[in-house]
Amino acid sequence: LSIVFHQLLGTVILLLSGKVKTATTAMSFYGAIAPIFIGIYFPLPDTAVFHFLRDYLTPMALANRAVLGAMAGEGQEVLRGMVPLAIFSMLLFMWLKPLSRRVRP
Repeated sequence: LSIVFHQLLGTVILLLSGKVKTATTAMSFYGAIAPIFIGIYFPLPDTAVFHFLRDYLTPMALANRAVLGAMAGEGQEVLRGMVPLAIFSMLLFMWLKPLSRRVRP
């Protein structure tokens, strides 16, 4: 579901900007920064702010939360990760139709 969200986000950025280069740059920048916020490259400080960033800030963090919850057998954690991803993905998907009307053949 995280991959679907990212694909939809890239498409929305492309349709909003109208330029492939802008969308590619934005998604590459996001792809480099998002793992930092969930502590993949280095451990984050042990504070409430960084716990929030690590657990909820990015779609990758939400997917990570859902996977770890599934491995631990905690259904509530799976839902906390998957429900926001599903909602954000549906919103992006619904936004595509109005955005696609702006594209000139």
